Amino acid sequence: MKKYLRLFGLAAIATFALVIGHLALAQAGPPIGIVDDNWLNMVRSDARGPYIDGLECVSVTAGTGGGGFCQIRTVSNSDACNGQTWGERRFLTLDFGAPIDWDLDRAPGDLDSRLEDVPARFIATKAFARRAVTTPVSIHILKINEDGTTTQDTAWQLQYKNEAPVTIYPDGSRVISLAPGYAAADLYEIVQVVKKGRVTTTAEYKATYDMPFFVTVKAN
Repeated sequence: MKKYLRLFGLAAIATFALVIGHLALAQAGPPIGIVDDNWLNMVRSDARGPYIDGLECVSVTAGTGGGGFCQIRTVSNSDACNGQTWGERRFLTLDFGAPIDWDLDRAPGDLDSRLEDVPARFIATKAFARRAVTTPVSIHILKINEDGTTTQDTAWQLQYKNEAPVTIYPDGSRVISLAPGYAAADLYEIVQVVKKGRVTTTAEYKATYDMPFFVTVKAN
């Protein structure tokens, strides 16, 4: 993913997007997710405003159905959306704080190995469950093909060790967050292994990182 989104003025754009996003949350409409871009958060947005279900190939799932499952999927699973490539698709910014040994976004010409602009699924399985005060959280990074298109498969996964507190606001929106020092997440590579003619999927542990986040979701 090109890094022009981090040029001069990014902070102002992100702040404006956050304000617009909170105004959008107050209106009736499709489910909306906002990923806060405060510099303390190591999981941030792509600086293009709220993630709105049905727009720009984004899918947001939120509500009490299905046990309160909540998801921000930056690339919906369809042929048209998976056909998007760098520069057009939405993503999450993962800031590992230091160079890492793995290329999660496979962006051409990417010289900053601390930051990965990943097509992903942010999942909080119980964020909208009745009486839920915490929720398990994981981030599933979609598999990227050689030509930059994506698939529905998971190539990498960040699994948080601690459940995240859930704060419920009067308008029904939920804030899901983990602060620095409490956001340890294990990074796994999802690999397929062929044994005796059968394909099995395994998760290979790579490292643990502190990946704080602050996410607001409204079901509308």
